[in-house]
Amino acid sequence: MMSRHRKKLVAQDGKIEIRPPSIATPLNGDTRIDLVEVRQAFVGMGKEELMKFANDPFWVRLRWSLFVFFVLLWFGMLGGAIAIIAYAPKCSAPEERQWFEKSPLYSLNADQIKDSNGNDLPLAD
Repeated sequence: MMSRHRKKLVAQDGKIEIRPPSIATPLNGDTRIDLVEVRQAFVGMGKEELMKFANDPFWVRLRWSLFVFFVLLWFGMLGGAIAIIAYAPKCSAPEERQWFEKSPLYSLNADQIKDSNGNDLPLAD
């Protein structure tokens, strides 16, 4: 069974033929691709058709009402954002810091340091 899968793929007569791709060939693999039909897809109405609807009173009113709705909605959101900022609870005042929190550095007098027995430590000679 293994030997069947390991056979080389050659033509019946044992010769190998290489064919370069040709531009004149209308086939791409097994499927014919016609690019002209692909480019002619529906893209919408033409200018003449659009101009028929541009001045129609229904569409003019609809465009203006949607524009006014958008502007009112925009100003409403702006007012809402301002109201949220204005009515939000204020931050409480920070608590008074302890003496060791007021600065990242603290100076110690080495002469005043004592060990657990109360004896002076010989730090400064």
